[in-house]
Amino acid sequence: MMDPVTVDKVKMVKNGDALIAEMKADNIEEDQMPDWLGGRASHPGISMQEVARKYVVEFQKSTAAAAAPAAAPLAAAAVDVVADSGAAEKSNAK
Repeated sequence: MMDPVTVDKVKMVKNGDALIAEMKADNIEEDQMPDWLGGRASHPGISMQEVARKYVVEFQKSTAAAAAPAAAPLAAAAVDVVADSGAAEKSNAK
């Protein structure tokens, strides 16, 4: 039995094949998976922590780029609201 906190932090899979299938479903290709997981990637001299960090950074960049066009109208609207509130404050000060 595992500690409940650990269970919440770790995703358990049935076996290595299930792990590879799940990683593929998350768009991780076999050449990105380490060979000890059944993939084809080897990263001599680079820790798995660094490999994972690079993956997270790339993922964040891709999701930020995908969200940027959708966020642009909201950012423009926020600027308009701030500009309008500044004008209202000036007229109230008179």
